[in-house]
Amino acid sequence: MSENKETKAKRDLILDIDGYAAGLTMNRTTYAYLLAALACMVIFPLIGTSIGLPSAKAGFVLGLTLATVILWISNLFNISYPLMFFIAIGLVCKLFEFKDLQSAMGSSQFLMMFGMFMVAQGAEQTPIAKRVAYFFLWKFGKNQAMMLLAIYLASAILSVFCSNLASTVVMAAICIGIVRELEAVDPESRKTFGKATMLMIPLGAMTGGLALISSSPGMNALGVTTLAAASNGAADLSYTRWATVGIPSAILCALPTWYIYKRVFKVPNTGAAVDPEMFHEEFKKLGKIGGSELRWVIIVFSMVGAMIAGVPSGVASLTAAACAISPYIGCMEGRKAIKRISMDMFFMMGVAAILATAFANYGIGDWLAGIFAPMLKGLSPLAIMFICAFIMFVMNSLFANATFGIISILITVFTPIVTQLGMNPVIVLLPCIFLGACTNVVGVQQNMFLTYEYGYWDMKDPLLPGILTNLVWIVIITLLAYFIGPRAGMPLYL
Repeated sequence: MSENKETKAKRDLILDIDGYAAGLTMNRTTYAYLLAALACMVIFPLIGTSIGLPSAKAGFVLGLTLATVILWISNLFNISYPLMFFIAIGLVCKLFEFKDLQSAMGSSQFLMMFGMFMVAQGAEQTPIAKRVAYFFLWKFGKNQAMMLLAIYLASAILSVFCSNLASTVVMAAICIGIVRELEAVDPESRKTFGKATMLMIPLGAMTGGLALISSSPGMNALGVTTLAAASNGAADLSYTRWATVGIPSAILCALPTWYIYKRVFKVPNTGAAVDPEMFHEEFKKLGKIGGSELRWVIIVFSMVGAMIAGVPSGVASLTAAACAISPYIGCMEGRKAIKRISMDMFFMMGVAAILATAFANYGIGDWLAGIFAPMLKGLSPLAIMFICAFIMFVMNSLFANATFGIISILITVFTPIVTQLGMNPVIVLLPCIFLGACTNVVGVQQNMFLTYEYGYWDMKDPLLPGILTNLVWIVIITLLAYFIGPRAGMPLYL
């Protein structure tokens, strides 16, 4: 008789050799990743000065960082484990002070993200998502291709004002009934419309997430935080500056993205479709906008308007969050909203700031810049923007669900290189930060996987349209940043 988990856990009286108590499978793969991480921590302090690092301690910081990255990309551990690993060893070895960690965790970007995530929950707790979805389906859902566009646009617009995850969850719940109803009429639509729809819902959320920092508060705020920390506060990407490039990027990326998915999955421009009048009836059932739904809309627009007007992001978002859960003026249940917030994201933001600061303080950023800057010397800012954005796309695609770590590492590395080239990292790295939230190539990536459980697409399905979409986005976003940035107060050169 095979042993159950509890019996095996009890067997390890001193050490959790089998990993059951920790919820891990201790096999060859796990040991390989752990040994690789340990090797980085041992080797780099020893060879640090011989490879040009300022000190052995700088080598240890680099080795610890690489060890953390190895644990991230293994996908064997919860994302918080490598973070705690990095923090614990860093504090014990005095690589940074506890007050530095406290400062990072209490930064304005950290508080901004918390407030934004709280406010975003209103999209799930009020009828606003249904209202937006049914409106677009009623107005545009004349055939399958146009229904696909309507669902995609509704997901994108919702995501502008709430988080990508919230938009994806709500839209998937609304649209699965539409997909199944169409499938009952036209069974072939499962392979075309059904597949494309369930893939484009999370992609619509990613598209809307480009518009504002608050549109994808986790990824976007992480990029902004890391950029500021890597430049010792010199590279400040404000809410308004982001919006001047983000809003047109979201708009111009929409139609090419829809066309790619429509063509790849052969969604017909004609054929059976759900009667738009059905969506009109569902829209009318919601009645006039009012109550908690109206209060949420007012709170969100007030928050965004305040940030654009120059109110500190942390102040605006926390004030909006407080209003959203307050009596009389609130629109959602605070306890439920708190439970929906992922603490991994917040922990990652604090650690990203510490990591970037450590790279700057120990000269690792300058060391990397000294290696790579000469290779890139002579290239134009536009070329550097394309290269950095493309690397972000490749790394995000290769290492699924390590996106937080990839953003923090790449922005930490790229910032001193771009600065040494005499270019402004705020605008040169903006497309790279934007691409950090575009994770639609690999099906196991978190946003995409939310719709996988409905059973309409296989893991191979996102690859081709995802790669094509990313390449198109790189071109559109980079060109927009290159031409709009300098006119919005973000010069290409320092």
